[in-house]
Amino acid sequence: MYTRRGWWIAKFIVFGTLMLVLLGLLTQFLWNFIMPDIFGLRVINFWQGLAMFALAKLIFGFGGGGRGKWGGYRGHHWKKEWAEKYSKLSPEDRERFKQKLKDKWCSWEESSVKPAETQKDPQ
Repeated sequence: MYTRRGWWIAKFIVFGTLMLVLLGLLTQFLWNFIMPDIFGLRVINFWQGLAMFALAKLIFGFGGGGRGKWGGYRGHHWKKEWAEKYSKLSPEDRERFKQKLKDKWCSWEESSVKPAETQKDPQ
């Protein structure tokens, strides 16, 4: 039992180290290939590439989007609930709902049209 766990841990460490090295080298290569020519920036080494990769992951996230742990989309359960509620509305209630949304979020269309209509011809 412990030898299987130890073997799994060893594989995890080797794979993790290999991935870190590859990602650092990839970041270094892409930076050195693109940035000095386009922006006139300095060339970076492996450790700076690895640090840039870590900084990018901290700023932009760790790729938690997309499918969830069990195959469903996380954070989108509200779409089903709203679709179900909307499908149960009567046609009159749907029109009232659409009008409320239009009044709240599309008022800019009316305000941009009204000044053009109210302007008088100076002649």
